[in-house]
Amino acid sequence: MQSNKVEIMASKVLAMNQLAIAGTVINVGGARSTKSFSILQLLLLLCCKYKGLQILIVRKTLPSLRDSTLIPFYDLLLSLNLMSKMREEKQGLNFFINGNRIKFGSVDDPEKWKSTEWNYIFMEEMNEFNLEDYRQLKLRLSAKNPYSELRNQLFGALNPIDEFHWVKELIIDPIIDSKTGVNNAPDEVQVINSIYKYNRTLSADYIQYLESLINQDINHYRIYVKGEWGRLEHLIYTNWAIAESMPAEFEDEFYSLDFGFNNPSALLHHVWDGKEVWEEELIYRSKLTNSDLIKEMDKLGINKNKNIYADSAEPDRIKEIQRAGYLCKASNKTKDTGIDYVKRIKVNVLKTSTNIIKEKRAYSYKVDRNGHVIDEPIDFMNHAMDAERYGIFNHLGLHRNKVVRWI
Repeated sequence: MQSNKVEIMASKVLAMNQLAIAGTVINVGGARSTKSFSILQLLLLLCCKYKGLQILIVRKTLPSLRDSTLIPFYDLLLSLNLMSKMREEKQGLNFFINGNRIKFGSVDDPEKWKSTEWNYIFMEEMNEFNLEDYRQLKLRLSAKNPYSELRNQLFGALNPIDEFHWVKELIIDPIIDSKTGVNNAPDEVQVINSIYKYNRTLSADYIQYLESLINQDINHYRIYVKGEWGRLEHLIYTNWAIAESMPAEFEDEFYSLDFGFNNPSALLHHVWDGKEVWEEELIYRSKLTNSDLIKEMDKLGINKNKNIYADSAEPDRIKEIQRAGYLCKASNKTKDTGIDYVKRIKVNVLKTSTNIIKEKRAYSYKVDRNGHVIDEPIDFMNHAMDAERYGIFNHLGLHRNKVVRWI
């Protein structure tokens, strides 16, 4: 066994995961509570201390994995001075570190994992998966572990958005005594709860932003600030479905863009078949400057002859994108009218667009502390929803002057 001494900035969430003994360790936490980052830290620290481990890190789809999980992984490699000690196979998303293998993948096709064996599996955004995905991955947790002090484990991380989700009802609830709260099967499943206060790197502005949720919606406050299980209520959109692919033929296409930096920038592609909208997520990523965004658009081959409806509050960014040759336009941001228009049309979201789906499932009207519903959307985790509204309302409602009511 080889041990390399490294120093890291860590939260107590890392320590709790290091001490976890269960075969399944589920991290349930609020926004920015370090749960996912801490699991990545743990896996890399295991690679520094041991050799011969097989580690799988998965999200439901590959695009979401590349945009979210891979970026903090690279940041961690840099912070731990492991870049020079790591060999990367980019095509297969394999990383070889100190005689260990870390594989990144998706579970959009569970069949591809049936002949594989792993010592550790990390299910990022666990609430994107279904129960069968979890069961299949647990069956793959069968690689021989070369160290007696270690056991094969599956780690999961999620926000507690829906108290009726299978993770809570079928995995967590059966092992927790409803009266005492005692875990009756600590060797099988362990739950680690975390909140933003465990994250010592958050800015004062972001903390204030999170805490302000108590004045917007008590349910979102419970979920994202206190890390408690919430309930999906008062949803804004019900007129949508998950689709396998874009239609082969369509009448029109357009794009929509919501700018961000600390928050994600969201670029969506839409097609219109004369009756319904089909959409996919092309970019959903934080820390993108405008030049970064344009480079990504160039890589994606965005059609420069099609309209892009962007946040009108950023005129300088729109002009820069226009100078790069794109038909980027300032959108009419009328929220109430725009939402009402989007409600009239059926929207088909590609199954690979996990961030759109996540936002759709949580996008809801505000509920005050007295339980009164306010006819105003919660201003949190709504980047794809804002972009969607810019595109559909401006292109179909204003530009084309189309009104199609979906029932």
